[in-house]
Amino acid sequence: MRRIVVSAAIVPLYSPQTFREAPSMISGLERSDLASGARYLKLHHYADPEKGAEWLERIRREMCDTPFEFRREILMEDVRAKGALWKRDWFHRFGFRFPPCLRKREGRVVAEVPEEIVKIVVALDPSVTDPETARDPNRPPDETGIVAAGVSATGQGFLLADISAVLAPAEWAKKTVRLARILGAGEIAYEKNQGGDLVRDTLHQYLNHFPELGTGPIRLVAVHAFQGKRVRAEPVAALYEQGRMHHCGPMDHLETQMTGWDATDPNAPSPGGIDATGIAMHALRLAEFRPASVHRRASQRRP
Repeated sequence: MRRIVVSAAIVPLYSPQTFREAPSMISGLERSDLASGARYLKLHHYADPEKGAEWLERIRREMCDTPFEFRREILMEDVRAKGALWKRDWFHRFGFRFPPCLRKREGRVVAEVPEEIVKIVVALDPSVTDPETARDPNRPPDETGIVAAGVSATGQGFLLADISAVLAPAEWAKKTVRLARILGAGEIAYEKNQGGDLVRDTLHQYLNHFPELGTGPIRLVAVHAFQGKRVRAEPVAALYEQGRMHHCGPMDHLETQMTGWDATDPNAPSPGGIDATGIAMHALRLAEFRPASVHRRASQRRP
C-alpha cells in the first residue's frame, strides 16, 4: 500500500482529498463517531485508494445539520461556536504559552513548574456514573474534568495540566490524587453538586495510594455551584481576555472545547475541562465572584 502525507490544510479545496484517502479501518464510521473520525484522518497517513467521492458525500450529508462541526472537523477551518466565551486568538498571544510542566524522566513523570508559581491546586469536575454501565446510546458519556492550575504572586494564572477524560469514579480519583502528588499540590478542589460526600470519600481512599510520590497532607475542598454554567464560566473567560492566564504546553483538547462550547445554548452541556478550570480559578482566588458569584465554598451558607 502506498504511503502519503495528508496535509491538514485549511483550504476547502484540499479537504475532499483527505477523505478520499481515508483509512479503510473506519469505513463503518457511525454517526456519533464522525468528529473523532475526522481527527483520525488528519493524524494518520495511510492511503486507501478504494475510498472515493461517494464516501465523502455520505460524511457531508450526515453532518449537514451540524455546520459548526462540519466546518471545524471536515473543512478544518479555525472557527468557534456562535456563543463561545473564548477566542482562539487569546491562545496565540505572545507570552501565553509556557513549556510543558509534566515531563518523563528515567521512566517516571516529573514536574517542572514555572518558578513564578506560589500555589498549586488540582480541580475536579467529576462524573459519578460508570461510563461502561450507564452509557446512553443517544449521547456521548460525560467527561470528568481534571486540571491542575497555579497562581503567581502577581496574580497571573497558569494551567499546568489537563487530563480530563471519560472515567469511572475509581479512575478519576486515582488520576486526580496522582496529579496532585506529582505537582506537589496542597489542595484538591471538587464540585460538590456532583456526588457530594461520595466524591470526597472516593478521593480520600487514594490520598495515600502513591507513597513514592509523597505523603504530605492534601486538603479536600468542596465547592458548591449555585449559578448556571455560563455565569460560572464568564469570569474565567475574562481572565483569558485580560491576558492573565497562561497554558503550560499544548492543550488542544481543552482549547477546542473552550472555543467550541456555545454558552448561549441551554441544551449544550459544558465540557468537564471548562468546569474544572472554573473550579481551579475559584480555589486560587483568581476569579473573585461578585454578588452573582460563580461558586461558593460548600461550607458557606446561602444568605
